[in-house]
Amino acid sequence: MMQESTDPGGSSRPVSGWQALGLCPRPVVYFLYGTFASNVGQGFFRLVLPWLVYNLNGTPEALGTLAAIQFLPGLLLPWLGALVDRSDARRVIAGTSLLQIAVTVFTLLLFLVGHLSLWLIYMSAMLATGLGMVAYNAQNVLVRRATPERARVSVNALSAIVFTVAWYVSPGLAGPTISHLGIAWALGINAAAYVFVLVPSLFLPRTAPGPSEERGLNVLRPAWAALRQAPSVLHITLVFAFWNFTWGGVYALEVYFFRSSLHWSASEVGLVGMAAGLFPVALGIIGPYLAEHMRIDHLLIATLGLSGLGMAVLGFVRNPAAAVAAVGLLDGAVAPVSIIMATLSQRQIKSAVYGRVSAMQSLLVNLPLPAGGALAGVLAQSFGIPATFSLLGLLTLLSGAPVLRSGLRRLHLGS
Repeated sequence: MMQESTDPGGSSRPVSGWQALGLCPRPVVYFLYGTFASNVGQGFFRLVLPWLVYNLNGTPEALGTLAAIQFLPGLLLPWLGALVDRSDARRVIAGTSLLQIAVTVFTLLLFLVGHLSLWLIYMSAMLATGLGMVAYNAQNVLVRRATPERARVSVNALSAIVFTVAWYVSPGLAGPTISHLGIAWALGINAAAYVFVLVPSLFLPRTAPGPSEERGLNVLRPAWAALRQAPSVLHITLVFAFWNFTWGGVYALEVYFFRSSLHWSASEVGLVGMAAGLFPVALGIIGPYLAEHMRIDHLLIATLGLSGLGMAVLGFVRNPAAAVAAVGLLDGAVAPVSIIMATLSQRQIKSAVYGRVSAMQSLLVNLPLPAGGALAGVLAQSFGIPATFSLLGLLTLLSGAPVLRSGLRRLHLGS
């Protein structure tokens, strides 16, 4: 996608890729940078909780249950999206940040007094993940309302790369923290990290909500109608949903596999996770170029192929270097795919229902995660980790075929 802008001398020059970020309001850009520290904090939670669950009940079913139960709030996302549609996005972001701090501090206190049971860990995971979903939905609405269309590829790219970098940096920091300082320090750092998104959210531009009269179940109808009227948005959402199903099954058992089969410490697991991020982060950096110049179906097929290959080989790795390569392929092009889905949605969905549509997309994309995690736990108990990962990898590879017959064929984001 190429856009025109005017330089101070009055001449016209093309603007594309990361250059278009200059068209975005500065407070929004600073806020997105602030989400890096917040996402790093959430990454601590992602490693701390499965570590605690493994200590209390070291079975694949317990880890699969953790992965499943924390996404249950996603069932409420369409109604929460309607609330975001009727609200100032910056207030929703600030409010969810405060609640995330409260949940993390409460979890820390329970741990310190020795009352953090398995089910309380599940509840903490569910609350933290649910609040994160609402915050992400509000962030999408903020971008839709507060940024010019010409800047959205670059803004969505910044959001995706910040998330991707944090996703891989956080376990690299959380692992040594758990090993050398303990669980309490990891939870404390987690709580403090949310301040870095809370403060910049106070300076975001006010985003006036559109009028809406829907109530109850009616909130779903306009969102589903808008999604059906944008078939390319619906198709890429469904592809992402299936990918999350297979990816979620593997992700739910990564920590279990590294601890039970390979006997790695928290530091080793964290450092493997951080090093594995080099490939996805590199793809995220060139994400605007890939999103604007590659056919969407080609990008999706390449993503599913690489990810399926990573899943299939992960269960057979025996050293950190092989694990880094497998996990890097497994996560692959998540940033470019996220950029495409967000930008297509912001272009084709009207502002008045965008919060609900974004929430429905999150529901469709996130609901397969607990299903994949639960299924993987059962399969691993019966057939072992290598067979489970290989099956999920094969399903991912085969899922590329329907993309060739979908409404995403020959579609370019830049066209």
